[in-house]
Parts: sequence; structure tokens; C-alpha cells
Amino acid sequence: MAERKNANQRTSAAAKRRKRARDRQRHFLLLGVGAVVCLVLLISFLLYRDYKSRVYLKSRIEAGDFTISVEDFLKRDVKASFADKAQVDAVNGHVPGDYPLTIHSGLFTYRCTLTVEDTVPPLAAARASSVEYGTSPEAKNFVSDIEDQTEVTATFAVPPDPTKIGRQDVRIALEDLGGNITAVDSWMDVVPVKSLLVMEAGSPVPDKEAFLLESASDLAGMVEMITPSDSINMYAVADQEISFLFGDYSFTSTLRTRDTIPPVVTAAEALTLPSGSQPDPKGFISSANDATSLTYAFEAEPDMTLYGQAQEVAVLVTDAGGNVTRVTSSLTVTLDDQPPVISGVKDIRIYTGDAVSYLDGVTVTDNMDPDVKLDVDTSQVRQKEAGTYPIVYIATDASGNKATVNATLTVVQSAADEETVQKLAKEVIGQIITDDMSGYDKLYAIYYWVRGNIRYQDQPNMEDWLKAAYDGLKYHQGDCYVYCMTARALLDAAGIKNMVIDTAPLRYIHYWNLVDIGEGWYHFDTTPRAAGGTFLYMNDADIQEYSRNHQNSHIYDHDRFPGVQ
Repeated sequence: MAERKNANQRTSAAAKRRKRARDRQRHFLLLGVGAVVCLVLLISFLLYRDYKSRVYLKSRIEAGDFTISVEDFLKRDVKASFADKAQVDAVNGHVPGDYPLTIHSGLFTYRCTLTVEDTVPPLAAARASSVEYGTSPEAKNFVSDIEDQTEVTATFAVPPDPTKIGRQDVRIALEDLGGNITAVDSWMDVVPVKSLLVMEAGSPVPDKEAFLLESASDLAGMVEMITPSDSINMYAVADQEISFLFGDYSFTSTLRTRDTIPPVVTAAEALTLPSGSQPDPKGFISSANDATSLTYAFEAEPDMTLYGQAQEVAVLVTDAGGNVTRVTSSLTVTLDDQPPVISGVKDIRIYTGDAVSYLDGVTVTDNMDPDVKLDVDTSQVRQKEAGTYPIVYIATDASGNKATVNATLTVVQSAADEETVQKLAKEVIGQIITDDMSGYDKLYAIYYWVRGNIRYQDQPNMEDWLKAAYDGLKYHQGDCYVYCMTARALLDAAGIKNMVIDTAPLRYIHYWNLVDIGEGWYHFDTTPRAAGGTFLYMNDADIQEYSRNHQNSHIYDHDRFPGVQ
């Protein structure tokens, strides 16, 4: 019994020892687990803090053109990259919204959001616009130069009235994708005519009704076309502005003339041209008709070295509308080796300072070229110095054949000195004036001697009055300067008070005389005029009346010549 009790006591003690051992194991295990948990929590805390310190999970940016960089999302300098390039490419800087982006950095993957926002209202300039009567205008037509980083829509703040002819104010509301709104004030013209009328060139000039809109036909009696019909050109490809009036309101339409009809062309008969000539494409055309202007061109340049054989020549005739008509003719090139013939060349004799007409009486003929070029080589001539100088006439035909003829120009020292002129003038006065003549009779005799004895001929020298008077008295030819200076010499010889007068600066200069026989200054113009007229002792009122009716023939500076009767 006692032994059994001792045995039970020993078994119970062993069990307690085992239990205490298991409890100690569980305690150490719990301590280990707790330590691991604490370590995990510590590591997690440290990692979370590092996670939070690396990137911005949300970022905002103003709409516009920009480049997205991963560095824009980093809080500090760490290694990072976008995980998905497609997400980056999907970001549209001109469309507001939230765009997801995935970033890799170390052990972590971050899901970030980029927000594109538009906070700046749009900018735009007002633009006036014309609207056809009865049509619905579009708001966008009343603004221009819109500036915004996102799409902008235009709407009317108050819808305009397209049936109210004339000008009215409009307000346009511009709204971008960010919801920002800008108001723009403009105006519109409501017009009862077509903005564009297209017609074929050569058509009759359109009347007012052709421009009117069908919807405005009942307003025809109130619309006036103020552009003159004779100012509208229907024979050109062009846009012309046509003006109209509706009450006090004016507006315009565009008349567009176009040419869609090709030219009607008839080719000329076969041509024969000399070698060396330059063929003209128009020369191969007999007739060409079109509503607009025409140009002519060879389809291919003729071969001017193909002698004696007919070749086909194609000419393209193009009108102002770009329509082309092609016609063909033929050309035969003949070999031209004969030079032109120069006739009528003679030696010339002049006085120093005289003008020279080198081609007077000279003609040129050629066996093939009807329009031979004639040059005169006068490079060695000195017209103001006495002497004999060579001159050479050179004729060149289209084929390059040349002919030359030599002549001489003899320049003689002018005899137009004052003593000679006075002597010649006194000889004339002695023949036409007597002592018993009145002052007016003397003027009459001088006037008709100059008129009847001098033949009009242009002369460029208007500087030497003695030379001009000498030409009139001696050779009986010259221009208004010669007539005037011849009259001056004769008036001086007759003892009549006189002075020379000329026109105010015009495109040409005319010379005549003023005379005074004791009654004041009167006009005395001996030069004959194509329109006729006698200017013997004419008062100023009469000569000015004539001048006004004959291209201002006798306008002069009254301050220089005061006191003319």
C-alpha cells in the first residue's frame, strides 16, 4: 500500500516536471513569436515610412504641351521608372482629367494619379461677319485667333435675328474643357444678296436681281445696286466686289467670273520662214476667239535647221481660265544666205549743233525678211565740232546676213552770229515794211512773213536763239522755238518792243512773243497750230480761252509776265 502510494507520488512529480518543461517551452515560443512579430512590425513600419517618402501619389498640372518625367513624382533622389509606357503615352495635355501612372522604385510599385486641369479662360479676337438673309449663323464665325490649351466651343449668348437686315450686335460665349468661359462682343451684317455669284466670262453684266437671295426676293424694290454696270468687267477671270444699298445700310457681294470654255481657234495656212528667224506661235494662228485674254506657245519649238522640208507645228492657245486649245499647222524653213539691200544713203552736211536725221530717205529691203533691223554707227561723230566724220549703216536680216554702207557727216561751223542774223532780218524788213506803216501794220507784215515762209520741222535745240533765228531766216524751217526767235529778230529790226514768253512747266514747252506798240503787251504767236487760229495782237483773255479749249496750249506763269492786256 505504502509502496503504491510512493509510486503514485513519483509519477505525479514527474508529470509536474514535464508540465513545467512544456510551459517553459511555450513561454519561450511565445517570446520568440512575439519578437518575430515585433521585428516584422518594425520592418513594416520602416518600409512604410520609406514608401511614403519616395513618391507623390497624386500630382496636378495645367493643361498644355508638356513632357512627363518620372522625376516629377519623386519626393527624393531615388531610382524609379514608369512601369507602363502606354500609360504615359495616354496622357493628353489638352484634355483635362485623371490619368493613372504606375512607378517602380526598389521593391515597391506605386499607383499614382496625374490630374490635368484647365484653369485659364480662353482668349479670342472678335470678327465681324456677314450673314445671308434668313440663314442661321454659326457662333464660331464671329471670333478668330482663339487661344486656349484645350478644345473651345463657341455659342451665342443670345441668338441673333437673321431676318433683320442691317447690323446687329452679337455676344459669343467661349467655353473650354475646363469649364472656363469668356464672352466676346462682335457684330454681324444681315444681307439680302448672295455672298458669291459665279458667272461665265463673256456673259452679260448681271443686274440686281441676279444677286438677290430667293428668300429676300420680296425686298427687291428696297435694294439698290450702286456699283455702275459699265465698271463690271465680264471678260476677265477675277473676283469683283459689287456694292449695294438698303436704305442707309451698305453691303457687298462678290462677282466671280470664270472661264470654262476653251478658245475657238483656226490655224493659219502653211508658213515659210527664212533660216535664223525666230518664229512666233501667234503667227501660226489665223483666228482665235475667247471671252478672256489668250496666250500662245509652241508645244515643241520648231526646228529652224530643217531646210526645205515641211514640219508639223503644234500651237497651244490658253485662255485666262486655263483652258487650252491645240491646233496644228506646218512650217517650211528656207535657207537664207542673201544679205539685205540698203538704199538712199547719202553724205550729210550740217552746221554745228544741228539735229541730224540719219534715216531720212534710207530704205532697206530683203529677199525674205520684211522687217530687217537697221543700225547706224555714229560713234565717231562730234556734232558740236566742225569736221568730217564716218557713219556706217548696218542692216541685219533674221538669218544673220549683214549689209553695210558707208557715208560721211560733215559738220560746218555755224554762221549764226548776231551780226549775220541782224543782216538777214534787216533784208526781210526792207522787203515787207515801209515808213508809212502803223505799228499794227508792221506787226501784220512780220506775222504773215514768218507764217508764210517757214516750214514746221521738229528741232531739239532750244538753247541758241541766234541759231534758231538764223535757221528761220536762212533755211526757212524749224519748230516753235525757230518761229519765235525769227519773229524776235524781225521785231528787233523793225524797232518794235518785244519779249519771249514760254509755257509753264508741262510735258512740252511752247514759245511765242509778246509785243508792245504803245498800247501795252499783247500776244504774238507765229507758230501755226493744227487746230487753226490766228494769234496776231491777241489779248490775254482770248488766248487763255483758246488755251483752255486746246490742251492748255498757252498756259504761262503770270508772275513772270505781268501786265499782259
